[in-house]
Amino acid sequence: MFKKTLASAACLLVMGCTTGGVEDGRFSTGSSTVAASADYSIVYSVDTEGGTLAAYDVDDDSVRNVEVGAQPTRVARAGDDLLVTLRGQREIAVVDDRGGEMQVVDRIPTGAEPYGVIASEDGSRVYYSSSISGTVHELDGATHEELRTWRVQDQPRWLALHPTGESLYVGSAFGGTLSWIDLDTDDVVPMVLPELGGNDLVSGDPITLIPRVTGDITVAPNGKTLLVPTLYVDNESGASAGNGGITVQYYAGAGNGSTRFNPVAVIVPLTDGGAPVTSEAEAVDLATQISSREVVNSYVTSMTVSPDGETVYATMETASTVVAFSLTRTGGASTGIGPSAAAQSRTSAVDRGMRPVSGGSTASLRSILPIEVDAGPTGIVFTTDGRAWVHNFLDRTLARIDASGAHDVLSPSTEVTYNIDERPRAGSPVVVAESALTPDEEAGRALFFSSTDTRMAASGAGVSCSTCHFEGRNDGLSWPLEDGDRNTPSLAGEVSLTEPVTWTDAVATVADEAMITSSSRMGGSALGRSAAQRIASFIDSTPEVDSVLKGSLDPAVARGEAIFNREDVGCADCHSGVAYTDNAPYAMFGEPMVLTRSLVGISASAPYLHDGSVATLRQLLEAVQEGEMGDTGMLSGGELDDLEAYLKSL
Repeated sequence: MFKKTLASAACLLVMGCTTGGVEDGRFSTGSSTVAASADYSIVYSVDTEGGTLAAYDVDDDSVRNVEVGAQPTRVARAGDDLLVTLRGQREIAVVDDRGGEMQVVDRIPTGAEPYGVIASEDGSRVYYSSSISGTVHELDGATHEELRTWRVQDQPRWLALHPTGESLYVGSAFGGTLSWIDLDTDDVVPMVLPELGGNDLVSGDPITLIPRVTGDITVAPNGKTLLVPTLYVDNESGASAGNGGITVQYYAGAGNGSTRFNPVAVIVPLTDGGAPVTSEAEAVDLATQISSREVVNSYVTSMTVSPDGETVYATMETASTVVAFSLTRTGGASTGIGPSAAAQSRTSAVDRGMRPVSGGSTASLRSILPIEVDAGPTGIVFTTDGRAWVHNFLDRTLARIDASGAHDVLSPSTEVTYNIDERPRAGSPVVVAESALTPDEEAGRALFFSSTDTRMAASGAGVSCSTCHFEGRNDGLSWPLEDGDRNTPSLAGEVSLTEPVTWTDAVATVADEAMITSSSRMGGSALGRSAAQRIASFIDSTPEVDSVLKGSLDPAVARGEAIFNREDVGCADCHSGVAYTDNAPYAMFGEPMVLTRSLVGISASAPYLHDGSVATLRQLLEAVQEGEMGDTGMLSGGELDDLEAYLKSL
C-alpha cells in the first residue's frame, strides 16, 4: 500500500526539462517496443510474431491494429509518422495514423535485420540499426533519404539519441559493446562499461564478471545521463559434480553473493553535448530480494526515465517485473524501500558481492521498488497526466503503472507506508494483439522466457533459456559444463532438423536437452516431457537469421559456393542437405565426438567451434588449413574471401 505525500507528483512527471534536454520529458530518447502519439493519448506497440502494430487509446480504452510486415521489432514516432523496423524483411514500415485508421504509407529499404529506430524530438532526423549488416543509418525525417552510415561492430541493435542531436549511442548484442557516435565529427568511439568483479562460485576466489548489453538504452530527459541495461555474468566458475556429473552451479548463490547472472543498470554521465564520461560510470544492481521467499532477478530489456528525471523504470523480461529506482543517489548507503532494513530484506550490489575491479567506476546503491507486471515486459512509455504504460510482449498486453505512487515510495524526503511482502502490481492489462502461435508454441514460449517458473529455474537464479539463447539465438559466450567449455549454439530456425543436439552426440532431441538444461543447470524441478516438447515446438517456430548476403547475386558468393563443393576442400562432405549438416559426430580438435553444426545463419553466431575459441568466420576458415575439419590449406586469400562470402549467404 502507498501513503502519498507529494500532491504535485503527477505534475512533476510531465514537466519540461532544462536546457540541453528534451522539450517534453515524455518524449522517448531511446529505441523501444512502444511509442506515444504526438499528443501522448495513444500508445503504439509491436507484435513481432503477429506482424502487427497496435494502437491503444488511453482515453477511450479502444484498440486498433494494422499489419505492417514480418517481425516488427521497434517503433518510433518522427513528427506524425510512426516508423516500425521489420526485422524479417529488410524494411522500415512508415505508418500514418492521422485519419483515425492506421495505414502503411511508405516502406524504407534497409540492410539485414533492421532493429532499433529512434527519431529526434522535432522529427527532422531518424536513426536505425541494421543488426546483421553491422551498420547504423541516419535518415532525413521528412524525405526518408539516407544521409549517413556508420559501421558498428558486434551486431548493433539498441539506439539512444542525445536531446541536442549531437550524440548517438549504440548498444550491440555481443561482446558488451557500447558505442558513441559523435554526430558532429562522424567518429564511432567505443565506450567502456564498468569492470565489476565477483567470487568464483566453487572456490570463492575473485573473478571478473563479463558484461552484455541486453536491451534498449536511453538518455535521461535532461540529457545528463545515459542508462544501459547490462547483464554481468560469471562464465569462469568451474562445474561441480552432482546430478550424475552435470553442473549445478549456474544458479548457486542466488540472493547470497554475486551469482552467474547479475542484472545491472549502468549509469554513464554525459557532457552538455552528450560526450560520455565512462570513467565516472556507476553500476546499480537490480536483483532484489523482496522477502525471505522471493528474489526478483532477470536480465533487463529496457530502461526508461520518468519525465521529471527522478525515477528509472527497468523492465525485467523473464521475471514479470518492472524495477523502479531513484536516478539520484540517496546518500552514502541505500535507504532501500519500506520502513526498515529488516522489513525490506533488500540485496544490493555491495551486499551481493559485486565490486569495482579497477578505479573510476562504482558499484552504487539506490532505493529500489519492484512492481509486478504481466509476462515479458519490454518497454515503457509515458502518456497524459503522468501515466506510465508497460508493454508485456509475451502476454501482448499494456498495463498502467502508478508512476506517482512509485515516485512517492522512492523519494527520500517522504515517509511512505509500504509492505515489502505486498509489492505493487500494474493495473488491469489491456490485450492489444492476438496470438499468432499455436497453443503448444505459445506455452513453450512462456517457459523459454521464464526465470520464475520453478520447473525451469531455481528461485532467484534469474536464469531462463533466453538468458543464454538471447531472443532464441546465442549470447556469444562459452560456459564451463561437465565435459569442458561449451559455446552457446544459436537456436534460430528449425533446430529439430539437426537432431541429435548439443556439441556432442549425447542428446537425442531438443525436448531432451530442455529437460537436462532446466533440471541440472538452471536448478528447475519436474519439467515434464510434454512441457519440454512444447519448448521444442516454440524453438522450431523461431525464424532463421537473415544473413547479410542471403539471396545476393554477388559473384563472390557463386565462386565461394563452387569452392565449398570442391572435393579437395571437403566442406560439403559433412555440411550437406537443407540444414547444411549430416548430423554426424567426428573426432576433431581434441574432442572424440563433435557433431557437425548447421551452417544456416552461421555468420550471425560467432564465436565458433565447440569451445568458442575462434572469434570470426575468417579465422575459422584459416583454422582448418590442415584437414581436421575440411582443408583450406591450398586456397589463396581471394578464394578464402569468396568462401567466406558464401557462408555469409547461408
